[in-house]
Amino acid sequence: MIESRPRADGTTAHRVRRRVRGRLEDFGTYETREEAEDANAQARFLARSGKLDAILRGNIRVDIYVADTWWPGYAQTELGTRTLRRYREVWNNHLRDRMSRYLIREMTPAVAEDMKSRLLKTAGVRTTQMALFLMQAVMRYAIIDGEYTIGSNPFKEIRKPKSKATEAVVPLTPLQVEQIRAYFLTAEDIESATLVSLLAYEFLRPEEAQALMPIKERGDVLVIDRAVEPEADYNEEERTKHRGHLGRTRLAETKTRRNRTVTTSLPVRADLAALKLARGGINARELFFARADGKPWWTTDYNNWRNRQWRAALAAAKLPKATRPYDLRHTGISLRLREGWAPSRVAKEAGHSTATMHRVYEHEIEALRGQPIMPMDDLIRAARAEITGKSTTSAAKPV
Repeated sequence: MIESRPRADGTTAHRVRRRVRGRLEDFGTYETREEAEDANAQARFLARSGKLDAILRGNIRVDIYVADTWWPGYAQTELGTRTLRRYREVWNNHLRDRMSRYLIREMTPAVAEDMKSRLLKTAGVRTTQMALFLMQAVMRYAIIDGEYTIGSNPFKEIRKPKSKATEAVVPLTPLQVEQIRAYFLTAEDIESATLVSLLAYEFLRPEEAQALMPIKERGDVLVIDRAVEPEADYNEEERTKHRGHLGRTRLAETKTRRNRTVTTSLPVRADLAALKLARGGINARELFFARADGKPWWTTDYNNWRNRQWRAALAAAKLPKATRPYDLRHTGISLRLREGWAPSRVAKEAGHSTATMHRVYEHEIEALRGQPIMPMDDLIRAARAEITGKSTTSAAKPV
C-alpha cells in the first residue's frame, strides 16, 4: 500500500508499507508517486517470493517495538511491579524520544556508547545504568524474537558505568535494636516490636515480613515465598482515574522470585508466639501484619508506620533519622557472620548472591576473622536483659 501525505514545505511524501508478520512495515518513502508505485511492485514481488520478511527484519522504530512488543510480551509478564515502575520512569523521561530516531536494525555498540555518554551528562550514573540494562533487555528480546539479526546484543558489548563506592555498612547493634523494640513494647505496640525483630534478626525485607503467615513457620525455619507489592503500576492517566486506591497491595513473588528458608532464632520464635497470644490467636493463613479487613498493609499504611511510629522509635533510641527499617537487615546478617556462618549460607538465607555478600559485607567478614564465635541468641538475650535491667548468666559468652 502507498500512503501519500503533504509535508510542511509543500511537497508530498509517498510512503510504501507492506503487512509482514501481522503488522504494517515501512518499505520506504519516496518523492514521487511513480517511484512509490515501482517500490510497491517490488515489495509485492518480494512478498510473493518469500524474501520480504527477511529484508524488513529490524525495520521498526525502537520506541514502537518497545511499546507494542517488548513491554506486553516481556516486561509485564517477567518483571516485578517496582522494576516496571522504575523502567517506565526511565523510558518516558530519558529514552523514548531518543529511541524514536532509530530502527531496531540500526542499534549498534556505537549508538549504545553515544547514548551512555549523553545520559551520564544529563541523568547521572544510576539512571544511566538502569537505561542501559533496560535497552539490553529490549535487544535481547529482539534477538530471540528474530527482529534483530545483525549480530550480538549491542548494549551488552559496552561497559556499564560504575557507581561510586558506597560507604561500609554499619549494622545496628542488638542493644540498639532492642532500644527500638523497647519503645514499641512500652507503647503496647507488640505488632511493631515483632516486625522489628523479624527485620533485624531474620533479615527479611519489609515487603517479605508483611506477607508472613503462621503457616510459613516450619519448626526452626521460616519459609519466605511471598512478598507484598503494589497492586498495579499506574501510569499518569490511570492515577487520576484510580485516585484513592493507589496504595493497594497484593501478595506476590519475592524480589528475586525464588523461595528460601530462614533459620529462626529462639528469641524471634518467642516474639511471634507473644504476638499470636496478644491477638487472641492467629489463623494459619492470616497475616501477622494486616489491615483491619485482614488484607495486606497498603503502601500508604507502611509509609505511615515508617514516618510516624518508626521515626518516633528512632528518636527515643537516639538513632539517626535517616535509619531505614530496611537497614535492620544488616544486623541479622552481621550476627550470623559473628556466629560463624559461612558467607555463602548467610547470602542464601538473606536472598541475595554470594558476590553481593562479599561486596557489601567485606569489611565485616574481614573484621571477624580470628574472632571468637558469639551465638546470636545469646547476644539478643544479653541486649534484652540490659534493656530490662535483668542479668543473664548465659548471655553473650564466646564459644
